[in-house]
Amino acid sequence: MAQDDGLSRQAAVAIGDLFVDAPLLTAAGETVGLASIVQQRPAVLILMRHLGCLPCREHLLEVSRRRAEFGDARLLCVTFVEPALLAAYERELALDGIEFFGDPARASYAALGFERASFARVWLHPAVWRRYAALIARGRRPHPPGQDVYQLGGDAVLDAGGRLRWVFASAGPEDRPTVEELLRALH
Repeated sequence: MAQDDGLSRQAAVAIGDLFVDAPLLTAAGETVGLASIVQQRPAVLILMRHLGCLPCREHLLEVSRRRAEFGDARLLCVTFVEPALLAAYERELALDGIEFFGDPARASYAALGFERASFARVWLHPAVWRRYAALIARGRRPHPPGQDVYQLGGDAVLDAGGRLRWVFASAGPEDRPTVEELLRALH
């Protein structure tokens, strides 16, 4: 998605390319290569903004609720925090069927060209306020960010061979794909 803040980044991986073997950290602090995680099975990568991001959390909850529709695909939540925070986040959310990994170097974010937003896009954009208000009205509660609030997230789908099939780069904090979009990209 195009950014309106002038902070764009060029993606290193294009649709059809073999995805980079980004080093990821488990909650236990072990380093694993993304290629070793995505073997013989398709994968959905959900790259978070920060751990307090309400739209990102809601997106994870929606994907988890519909886990069965993703078949044998691996569902991977990637964030840029260190293992100790990742372990606490994983315990807090307790989502079945979603695996959590840290990418402190943001290699997977860079490979996909996921951008950093401006102050105005994060804090002043009406769409962000509307989305947060709607989530709060549904009973969701904001959490302190604790991390970089300007890093944007998004989702990607990899085939069983590790090739990039589809990518959704968030245009702002409130912008996540629907579960239907993810399922169409996967199937």
